Amino acid sequence: MPPLFTHSEITVLFRVQLWVSILLGVVFISFPFYTLYTHGLSVLPVYDSEGNEIGRANYFLLSLAVGAFGIAVSGASVFGAIAALRSLARRQQLNSSGET
Repeated sequence: MPPLFTHSEITVLFRVQLWVSILLGVVFISFPFYTLYTHGLSVLPVYDSEGNEIGRANYFLLSLAVGAFGIAVSGASVFGAIAALRSLARRQQLNSSGET
């Protein structure tokens, strides 16, 4: 059975994954700064679906947690894409030199 994707197609897919992950990392880094700009360090009310106040939260601290999680996920994706691209380059180099 022939391979599903060629070497160059897989390389392009991993490069796209790398750049999209970097872009998402930048977005997640900027998210806490945007929250700080819009809400500051104030503690704001949290409402349920009926409009009742159910508690209070510091949105900046919440955005720091969400940002840290997003940076961790996008960082893992970046390192995975880099490792895959290096592995593909090594495999291509071995195939071009005649070894298997």
